[in-house]
Amino acid sequence: MAGYILVLSVLILGGVIATVGDRLGYRVGKARLSWFNLRPRHTAVLVTILTGGIISATTLGILFAVNKQLRGVFQLEELETQRQTALAELDQVRQEKAAMESTLLQAQQRQQEAQARLTTINQSLAQAQRRQIQTQARLQAVARQAAQLRQESLALEEAAAGWRQEAGQLRQESADLLR
Repeated sequence: MAGYILVLSVLILGGVIATVGDRLGYRVGKARLSWFNLRPRHTAVLVTILTGGIISATTLGILFAVNKQLRGVFQLEELETQRQTALAELDQVRQEKAAMESTLLQAQQRQQEAQARLTTINQSLAQAQRRQIQTQARLQAVARQAAQLRQESLALEEAAAGWRQEAGQLRQESADLLR
C-alpha cells in the first residue's frame, strides 16, 4: 500500500513541477528573458531542462528518503566486493562439498566391502558351527561306544579273572592229582 502511495505522490509531484516548469519556460520565452547571454528561445529551453532536472532530483530524493534498499545504490562498489567475496566463498564451499561427497562415497564403498567380508565371515562361521555340531555329535557317539567298550572290557576282565582263578584251581587240582 505504501508503494502505491509513493508512486502516486511522485506522479503528482512530477506533474506539478512539469507544469510549473512549462509555465515558467513559456513566461521566460514570452518575456524574452535572456540568461547567460543566451537568446530568449534558448533560455526558455534551459529553464525547461532545469525543471526536468528538478523533477528527476525530487523523484530520486523521495525514493532514496523512503526506500532503504535504494540507498544501497551509493554503496554499489562495496556491495560488488561483498558479492565477489560471497561468490568466492560459495565456490570454496562447493569444492569442500565435492570433496566431502567424494570422501563419503569412498567411505560407503569401504563400508560395502567390509559388509561383504562380514557376510563371508558369517557364512564361514555358520559352516564351522555346523561342522562343530556334527563333530560333537560324532564325539558323543564315539564316547558312548568307548563307554560300552569299557563296560564290555571290564566284564571280559572279570570273566578272564574268573577263568584264571578256575585255571589256577584246575592246575592245583591237577597237581594234587598227579601227586
